[in-house]
Amino acid sequence: MNLGSLATQRFDAVILDLDNTLVDSQQALLTAFGTWAREYAIPADQLIGRTGWRTRDIVDATIDEPRRAAATARIDELELTTTDGITAVPGAADALTALHEVAAVATSSRRPVALARLTEAGLEPPRVLVSGEDVERGKPEPDAFLLAARRLDADPARCLVVEDAPAGVEAARRAGMSALALTTSTPAAELPADAVVADLSQVTFRVGPAGAGLLPAPGRAVARFLRKAGRISQMPTRKAPRLTVLGFAADHLPVGIRLTEPEVNALLRPLDDDVALLRRHLVDEGLVGRPQPGVCLLYTSPSPRD
Repeated sequence: MNLGSLATQRFDAVILDLDNTLVDSQQALLTAFGTWAREYAIPADQLIGRTGWRTRDIVDATIDEPRRAAATARIDELELTTTDGITAVPGAADALTALHEVAAVATSSRRPVALARLTEAGLEPPRVLVSGEDVERGKPEPDAFLLAARRLDADPARCLVVEDAPAGVEAARRAGMSALALTTSTPAAELPADAVVADLSQVTFRVGPAGAGLLPAPGRAVARFLRKAGRISQMPTRKAPRLTVLGFAADHLPVGIRLTEPEVNALLRPLDDDVALLRRHLVDEGLVGRPQPGVCLLYTSPSPRD
């Protein structure tokens, strides 16, 4: 996975879309809009390409003016009551927890619908939630993201948008913000973002004095390393100076586990390209002095006295 320039940037705010970014609502959306389209005799092809649009914009594009008020009320009702199968997108809860005060949601959904879906998915809404009715223009216009940035008192140039839809990625561009896209609803080729990942479980957010940053989540090799390191209890000797495992993050591994030099060499051997990124993260965040070449997540400390 390559996050490109996003891996080295720091952001004052991270603004996340809702549907299929934080909550997996794909089936609920298909059910609600499928029912609505049948009731109003709207051909299915008229809904194609409108992912990320506000309900009122879809209604305006597909329904004649005399029926729009009734059609809007009906789709609002269907969206609010169709919540079966809605779950959190992998990594969503961890992302919101890590970002906390610098996170916002900017969605095309109406506020009651957004809150219902967050509740159904077991996610706590961030303190800033911009919904479709809060802005004059919906995505791909930048209004929702710019309003979220203002509410967080953040410079748009130092904001990261997380989106799954082409309209949302375009809105981020028009707002002058960086964009991370998820392929939860749209193929990567249709998402011209700064970086594209499968879902939020593929990245790890951290907030420090310089702002919010993101890195690839620990790969399988790193995860195996951390799990194995957590089970090692062999005491160090004079000939094998002890090493302290810092861990990529406190929730992956507690500080203070001791390894001997041979054990470190054995554990590092299978690690993949995540090593360089993890090493840079530790240095950038001031968690450790610059590691020795080939040593990631670790620093050498003096041998203990007998």
